[in-house]
Amino acid sequence: MKRKKYFKLPADAVIEKIASDTLNHDPKGVVARTKQIFRLFGPPRDMMFSGVMTADAYYEMINSYIVGLYLSTVFAAHALIESSLSFEFMFNTNDESIAEGGLHKIIAASLARGYISKELSERLNELRVARIAYFHSHVGLNRRGATKRYLDRQLYGSKLHGSDATTALKTVHQFLNETSPGFFRKQD
Repeated sequence: MKRKKYFKLPADAVIEKIASDTLNHDPKGVVARTKQIFRLFGPPRDMMFSGVMTADAYYEMINSYIVGLYLSTVFAAHALIESSLSFEFMFNTNDESIAEGGLHKIIAASLARGYISKELSERLNELRVARIAYFHSHVGLNRRGATKRYLDRQLYGSKLHGSDATTALKTVHQFLNETSPGFFRKQD
């Protein structure tokens, strides 16, 4: 079997310049987004989350937003919500199909059992629909597709992605405020 060839790496100085340019491409935006994170979630602190991937998703969501990776922010927010909410259903054998059934099923069951409010369930479904548009291909003006979303929102490219990322963060804020009231307690 023939071995696949890879590109030859340039000198370290070239790699360092690329990395520096990437990390410093929008310093004012980074500062503004960091302030938004502090407004919504407060300073970094020790936290305990339910769900196997929830803490990792929280960290990834925050950092993705700060550096301007808006699609990643939406995906990580979705992962955080699904991981946390599904945890409620994981340890009851009668609820395994809910825990493994995807966010739509988890939101519906959480609402039906009173774990979340109607308002939060609507916000979570909006996040789910945004994530679906980015993650799955839908042809034409399918209501779940990216093209329809662009036309309906009249935002394009990074403007839509940035708006969706901000909405995702606000949804996570509402989720944590409603399901984990101690999350916003002042640290000593």
